[in-house]
Amino acid sequence: MNKSVKQDDEIDLKDILLKIKDLYLLLRPHFFLIIILSVGGGAIGFSYAHFSTPKYVATLTFMVDAGKSSSMGGVSQLASSFGLGSLGGGSTLDTKKLEDLLLSNKINTITLFEKQTIDGNTDYLANHFINLFEIKKEKGFIKNDSIKDFTEFKSADFKKFTQKENTILNMILGRIIGEKGMLSVDVAKNEIITVKLNSESNTFAKYYVEHLVNALTNFYVTSSIKKEKITLNIITNREDSVKDALYAAENTYAAYKDENSRMIKVKGYVEELRLKRNVEILNTMYGEIIKSKEMANFALLNKTPLFQVIDEPSFPLLTISKSWLMYTIFGAFMGFLITSGIIILKKHQSSIVETVD
Repeated sequence: MNKSVKQDDEIDLKDILLKIKDLYLLLRPHFFLIIILSVGGGAIGFSYAHFSTPKYVATLTFMVDAGKSSSMGGVSQLASSFGLGSLGGGSTLDTKKLEDLLLSNKINTITLFEKQTIDGNTDYLANHFINLFEIKKEKGFIKNDSIKDFTEFKSADFKKFTQKENTILNMILGRIIGEKGMLSVDVAKNEIITVKLNSESNTFAKYYVEHLVNALTNFYVTSSIKKEKITLNIITNREDSVKDALYAAENTYAAYKDENSRMIKVKGYVEELRLKRNVEILNTMYGEIIKSKEMANFALLNKTPLFQVIDEPSFPLLTISKSWLMYTIFGAFMGFLITSGIIILKKHQSSIVETVD
């Protein structure tokens, strides 16, 4: 059995070598044509790589210290009395949420309508994108009658955009955060988040990732401490009303003492006790509210996430250029492959015609 397998392997190898020989004999008469077209393919590959616009990569890394809230005693009870729930419990960092936010339409739309000076022109990043990447010159833009007369975004109030403006905005978002978009986000095991934007404009790439992380920071912090902020506002408003009532009660008590300083009847003593008790009660309430306000402030600060940028993009950015060597070799190989394929195909057609005749 082993001898049979060995013999089959020898036959297969022999057949392969014979086919290679036949292919060589077939292509040898066309050697110069194959060389010329292979060189031409290599030249095309070299030219493509040489004249292609390089891409720049802006990279920003940051980490987030998630705020934590612990039981705040009186503050927690006060929040419950106002229907705000307990302030107890801890907060953990949800890196998947941060990644989704960085790639969301909302955060990227906010970023696109931040103003930045590029090449001496201060404008929205959305308008810079349109001009830098010449979107208005593309066929898809020109042939679309509903948007072909669009000039620029004049307002950052994207909630009031027209259908035309929304169409342009979606085109831009598709290029930035689409399936093959310019923006990418990577979350490491140590919860360090890396944001990258590759672009043909190095200035746009740098400023975009910076504004993007700023937009994320503002949105995430505001959302994270919303409940604590409401609680603090309620306590602050209560403080103002109790303080006004306390000042009014103190003035009333002082005025009563001034009017009855020389002669006070028994009934007058009762009235004085009532006014004095009212001042004492309001004073105690005011002291407790001040204490609760300090605790609420502490809870707010303790819950606030801290964003810390580790590495910021700086010029010159990482440049990604097409390798002229790789594209030259690829072009030469494709020239050889196509030329050889045409020669073999013609030979095959000639053989069919001869067989028919």
